[in-house]
Amino acid sequence: MGKRLFGDNKTIGGTSAGIVGGIVIGYLESAVFNLPYLFLIAIALSVGAMFGDILGSFIKRRLDYKASKPFPIMDQYGFFVFALLFAFSLGNLPNIYGLVFLVILTGIMHPLTNIIAYVLRIKKVPW
Repeated sequence: MGKRLFGDNKTIGGTSAGIVGGIVIGYLESAVFNLPYLFLIAIALSVGAMFGDILGSFIKRRLDYKASKPFPIMDQYGFFVFALLFAFSLGNLPNIYGLVFLVILTGIMHPLTNIIAYVLRIKKVPW
């Protein structure tokens, strides 16, 4: 039997939920702030983030990383980089200060939300 393409925890339902959730939040933000272009950015960010997450999982499988073993940098920033790359196609990226802020915020929020999900028994591992 061949290698799995992605990790055991990667599902069509989970990927779809991530995309739909991001799009819904983006739609609400665009409506609340009356900025219609935010909706298109939300779509690009959501699809890009999930693509980056799936690609990271694919790379981990090709390198024979166990599904539960952390892969530094890739796990924390793979989704982030692809979200920005997808959004870049729309021409709306933050300036350098915004990017630095987002990198720092992601570096703090990603492990924090994973730990919370682990404590709530939503995830099997805290990373």
